[in-house]
Amino acid sequence: MKKMKRLAFVVVMVMLASILFACAPAEAPQDGNTPEDAAQGSVAVEAEDTNGDGIIKIGVPVFNLGHTYWVSWVDEIEKLAGEKGFEVISADSKFDAAKQVNLMEDMIAQGCDAIILCPVDPGGVGVVIKEAEAAGVRVILSDLDVVDGDGNHVASGLVGIETYETGKLEGKWAADYAKEHFDGKANVAVLSYPAEQPCLDAENGFLEGLKAELGEENVKAVIMNGQAETEKGMTVTENILSANDDINMLWGANVECTLGGVAAMESRGMTQEDAVACAFYTNPDVMNLIQADESMFKVTMHLPPRIMADTAVDMALKAVKGEEFEYEIKVPFELCDKTTVGSLMEE
Repeated sequence: MKKMKRLAFVVVMVMLASILFACAPAEAPQDGNTPEDAAQGSVAVEAEDTNGDGIIKIGVPVFNLGHTYWVSWVDEIEKLAGEKGFEVISADSKFDAAKQVNLMEDMIAQGCDAIILCPVDPGGVGVVIKEAEAAGVRVILSDLDVVDGDGNHVASGLVGIETYETGKLEGKWAADYAKEHFDGKANVAVLSYPAEQPCLDAENGFLEGLKAELGEENVKAVIMNGQAETEKGMTVTENILSANDDINMLWGANVECTLGGVAAMESRGMTQEDAVACAFYTNPDVMNLIQADESMFKVTMHLPPRIMADTAVDMALKAVKGEEFEYEIKVPFELCDKTTVGSLMEE
């Protein structure tokens, strides 16, 4: 009963938030810097104004402040602003591509020297990025790249993530769990989110990781769109369970839909003895669940917002100063299970 109350509380808290947009080794830049080095380097960069108003300005049209990841991400940027003396102009795009474009245009007009963003729609933001760069506003992308019709980068830099390899890593973890608990069989309810390419890449990587370890004949995947929402994840999982009584694994494109799926499973009397739940991305509530080890929710992939933000700020400041840097620096995800969650929560 305590477990059910705990999960119910987490589900209610998550439903108050909006949906998410979306630990392979990082590819080190040619200068030898790791993402951690880049983050530390941001502290050493002296911000220089290029608009003559005495202070450097960085615009941040945030992907979606309804998700805890992006709240932590922009909080870190604002913390760095306080430490280094640059100004942050931030606003919530609310997962709305048109709104994000309008915010960028406003930030250009307000005299920002740089803009940092994760594009809601990479295919629709290229024109305004080109406008910004032509006006001397350096654009640093997070998570997703943007290219023109010839395949050329349109921004000044990219803080990248390796979602497919991350999914494979989590798939290997799930395969090991299946070997130990389910006789090497993985019958997976997959709560997909094809609207976001990183989530789709992670899903494909997860299933590939499972099949590579267990053999394709021992992996069954029932895939439905969980729409990255708790209520939808619950409904979709109920539908999958109604048609498949052998499900012993759940994978979700984010923690919101996965929590809905776990609630659906537990409402049918399923426990951690019957199934394991895995998710792409994490949040503090789920990390608490994993640490307590009272739920079937056993593993997620943790993308440190602090390092993502610090690396983006470092690149933005260097771009404004005209310093050279690698176009893309990749930040690794970290596997978050009961053996690692304690240290990750301390970050």
